Amino acid sequence: MSIRNTLANLYLRTQKQKFANIDYQKLRNIFERDVSIFTRECKGSVTEDFMLGTMPAQWVSHQSLDKKRIILYMHGGGYFMGSIKTHHNLVSYIAKAANAKVLLFEYRLAPEHRYPASLNDSLHAYNWLLEEGYSPDNIVLVGDSAGGGLVLATLMKIRDNDIPKPKAAILLSPWVDLTLSGQSVTENEKTDCLFSKKLGDKVSKLYVNNESELVSPYVSPLFGSLEGFPPMKIYVSNREILYSEALEIAKKAKAENVKVEVYVGNNTMHVWQLWAGIIPEANVAVNDLGSYIQKKLV
Repeated sequence: MSIRNTLANLYLRTQKQKFANIDYQKLRNIFERDVSIFTRECKGSVTEDFMLGTMPAQWVSHQSLDKKRIILYMHGGGYFMGSIKTHHNLVSYIAKAANAKVLLFEYRLAPEHRYPASLNDSLHAYNWLLEEGYSPDNIVLVGDSAGGGLVLATLMKIRDNDIPKPKAAILLSPWVDLTLSGQSVTENEKTDCLFSKKLGDKVSKLYVNNESELVSPYVSPLFGSLEGFPPMKIYVSNREILYSEALEIAKKAKAENVKVEVYVGNNTMHVWQLWAGIIPEANVAVNDLGSYIQKKLV
């Protein structure tokens, strides 16, 4: 474990209890503040802000890139926080590593807009790309945490509505079971420096209209079928509470004949890729992600 990774873990651990005990508006503000302090933009990045319908969005690319390669990025944040601001720096590194153009957009957040608002927005963003003439064979869906679950839910909608599917998908520490029933939820409670069952139970209720929706495949993709999905790669830390559900979704994918690869971060944190440009482990994972995309979008 690098020194910077250790220091980041220690800092977040001091904040973990506070995260679970304050209201969602304060959590949003803390997330926005801390990401701006602790992350940095990749040098040479190019940004174009625009409105995708009613959603703020931006194209993020690099000075030298293949404009045919498109990444549709779904940010994390428990479905109640996260924005272009919190994830711009991460996708700037992904754009360079993948030699691709990234579409980052702000789907509607809970509790002001509960399920299925975010799912409808992500499907709209994907359909917009197709309407703009981008080939599905040149598109990869990428998402972190809740955004990883949203990637899978979007793929389900794409399949169920006979929409041409993207070439591949990448999930970073995906939250695919909002009931938090996985074995690592309890086993990794002490080693996860950021996420906890208490926090997860709190914010999942902000997302759904009633608790019965928590087992809906469009909310918790672990409870649905992945049949017909494109190849995917899953990144997860062996120290986070979502570790077991990431392995379970990979197991389900294999059982349903979906090609899947798993990258386990050793002693890293939940969505450690957010620290790209600062933590060595994040740089390695983002470069690996970029190589995977370049192999898929030849």
